[in-house]
Amino acid sequence: MTVSGDEIAQLLGWEWALKLPDRDAPTNLARRLALSMRHLIVTGLLPNGTRLPPERVLAASIGVSRPTITAALDDLRRLGLIAAKQGSGTWVEHAENPPSPFPAMADMVFTDHGINLAAATAQDAAHLGPINLTLSDLLATSPAHGYDPRGLPELRQRVAEHISRDGVAANPDDIIITNGAHHALSLILGALVKPNDLIAAEEYTYGGLLDLAHTHRARVDIISRDSGGTVVGSLRQLLRRSKPKLVFLMPRVHGPTGTTTDPNRHTELTAELMAAGSVVIEDDTLADLILTDNHGRLPAAPGAVRIGSLSKSVWGGLRLGWIHSPAPMRDQLLRHRARTDLGTPIASQIVGLQVIDGLATLLNRRTAELRARAEHLQQLVTAALPDWQATTPHGGLSLWVRLPLRDASTFTTMAARSGVLVMPGTVARPDRNADPHIRICFDRNPNIVEEGVERLAETWTRLLQTVRSGEVKFEHGGHAENGKSS
Repeated sequence: MTVSGDEIAQLLGWEWALKLPDRDAPTNLARRLALSMRHLIVTGLLPNGTRLPPERVLAASIGVSRPTITAALDDLRRLGLIAAKQGSGTWVEHAENPPSPFPAMADMVFTDHGINLAAATAQDAAHLGPINLTLSDLLATSPAHGYDPRGLPELRQRVAEHISRDGVAANPDDIIITNGAHHALSLILGALVKPNDLIAAEEYTYGGLLDLAHTHRARVDIISRDSGGTVVGSLRQLLRRSKPKLVFLMPRVHGPTGTTTDPNRHTELTAELMAAGSVVIEDDTLADLILTDNHGRLPAAPGAVRIGSLSKSVWGGLRLGWIHSPAPMRDQLLRHRARTDLGTPIASQIVGLQVIDGLATLLNRRTAELRARAEHLQQLVTAALPDWQATTPHGGLSLWVRLPLRDASTFTTMAARSGVLVMPGTVARPDRNADPHIRICFDRNPNIVEEGVERLAETWTRLLQTVRSGEVKFEHGGHAENGKSS
């Protein structure tokens, strides 16, 4: 396969070359070009064996000097992503599982830098309420040594009762208590997924799933999603074409969009999944945080492995989640856990027991607060940034916003320099392609959210002025307006 210079230029877009203020000295144009081309290679947009055009052709198509192209290609050679031979040209050649060019999702959203609206997390531990943990509580646990990969029987009973409201009775023996939902997902992939296995996920999904898939050298294929949820036809086509090992869905409250699945759509999806034979994972991490009265709970898909946690509804630092997985898969997960992790801390489980006993009251109070905060953020965005399109969330902790850009990553980088962090949509895309969306968490003090939106608006104004004035230059003297995508 040979790719033309114009095709590479089209894949790169124009935002890669923005000369933002205060760039670190090593981040020059050649380095930025190498990183952008690395993205194309690792995501498969430039697959192994692809022949690249001559340097002079590539330079003319992208609009940079030939020395810049030479330096960028030298970087890619050092990274082991391309090879060259005199008389044969240059082609893409890399290992089956090269290091990911993307930071882990946690590196993108968990930071103390500035105002953090990127992490969709509970603000603090206040929702725990009064708790009581004594030495007597710890001494009363069985087994006394505290190692129990399944979790306390009392907590498994409470979790089973909690998730049974979705129409499928959960047996406490089929519950495994985990260190949060991410840990639950890590256990499932570790037990079930082998290199080159296929995982099906929606076109926007949990970024941590993508990190885990890369760690296990699994492939991820994309199911389309619209305002009503997972697109049935897209799922059906993928199941028949590829027969994935796992299908990962978030039907009750979808992250990062905050939308829910239409009940009729869910019935159709369940029928397709039951006939497919793939392992279905339903992520219920946000399911307790329904914010709209007309979006009720969906029945659980029979046979699905369900994961959930108290991290979003209560507090992430509790590190308490669960897997509902009927035997024999439950036993397979427990065998894998014995090799990697010896159980969830007993102290967290005792606190979790107290929390889950009062969870219904806590959730009534919490969803009322979140509803007000979501409305507040949406009003702020509409007033300060009328060019942006915000999706009214049906649930969750964050607002999903579309910017009038081909890729919002440049904007999020500039916003971080202004002291406010938001998550770029590309973090949630299995293909890691450019994306115009950002995610903004609204579960923060309203004063902090107001300050954050003010800084975002200032950053947006600065970006527009930079682009429209032609100050953002390519090396050959053109400007970004020529390649701008609205």
